[in-house]
Amino acid sequence: MPKKETLIWTCLALADRTELFYSFSHKDDAIFTDETIDEISECLALQETIGKPGRIDGTKEIPISDDIVLVFDQVKKQIRILRILFAKALLK
Repeated sequence: MPKKETLIWTCLALADRTELFYSFSHKDDAIFTDETIDEISECLALQETIGKPGRIDGTKEIPISDDIVLVFDQVKKQIRILRILFAKALLK
């Protein structure tokens, strides 16, 4: 069985996830996107080599969709989900 790293969600990432969930006008889209985020974050715990270099040194990014990006870093044996950026935040 693959080695599993500790997965930690920062307060900002949890707030981003909640805001993203409630930004959808259709409940099914919100649930699908939230489940996708959950699946990708669990993959990170098993395989931290996924993702591309982030916009800030020391971070990595995984696109969830065309306008949603999961930002994370790794500190020792911990994968930290730092933010979930979506269209509104990516345009700033």
